[in-house]
Amino acid sequence: MRFSKIVLFTVTLVGIGLIFYLFVSSTEPISTEPAKEPTQKEAISKEASKEAEESLQSKKESSEITEKEEYILITAPVLRVRSQPTVKSEIVWKFRKGMLLKAEKIKETEKEIWYGAKIVWLGCTRYPERFPSSDTWWYFAQKYDNETLAEPIETKEMFSVFPETKPEDKWIKVTISQQKVEAYEKNKKVFSALISAGLKDSPTPLGVFRIFRKELSACMQGPMKEFGFTDEYDLPGIGWTMFFTSSGAALHGTYWHQDFGRPHSHGCVNLSNEDAQWLYWWAPEGTKVVVE
Repeated sequence: MRFSKIVLFTVTLVGIGLIFYLFVSSTEPISTEPAKEPTQKEAISKEASKEAEESLQSKKESSEITEKEEYILITAPVLRVRSQPTVKSEIVWKFRKGMLLKAEKIKETEKEIWYGAKIVWLGCTRYPERFPSSDTWWYFAQKYDNETLAEPIETKEMFSVFPETKPEDKWIKVTISQQKVEAYEKNKKVFSALISAGLKDSPTPLGVFRIFRKELSACMQGPMKEFGFTDEYDLPGIGWTMFFTSSGAALHGTYWHQDFGRPHSHGCVNLSNEDAQWLYWWAPEGTKVVVE
């Protein structure tokens, strides 16, 4: 009798186990097939998710600034200009120390600051075919690996040496024989510096003129065939430029030479950047220029 009860109990346990196994098998089937590769849709979704994560991390590391135009003075001896704001992109031009350019901050990280400049901002309109289309952007590093390569400059208020001076009291004298420029408030000389005026074949025009246009950054190109000049050049980023003749003669800063005290130009009055900057913020439009 006791043996029969044990057998019956054992059979009952086996039956319960079999029922449980069949129930689990029917609800969670076990596959013996190898795991399937993710579908193309699943792979794209994962890749997009990865890119979104990387983009979010990039935004955390940098701030995009797209609505602030500044004037940037190049301080590195040579600064490579690139097609994109990265050192791995194509070099499209080289800026030189002393160039002053209108640009916009594009990207900033802890160790890098990148600026972009539209071709149209360079102002090289005499021979535009030498440059890409006007809406093309060029990029340069203002800071890279914590090294400063260029400096933003601040625009200044016009000033006078003597508080009582009126704009019409100011005038500029350029003496070709001495390669010198002087600035006056009435009859008081307030500034003097060496210049480089026009060469023998391209003299600075003599006479009395007025400053009629000022450009913080200008571009000058050659040849100027209408004046008989045949040499070809492109000089964007000329700082603190003040035009006083309709033919393009101007007082302006210079970054391609420092040979002041001798003729050197195609008719303009070349000054050091420091001297050009002083005159630019001192002389308003309409200031008389006497060249003799």
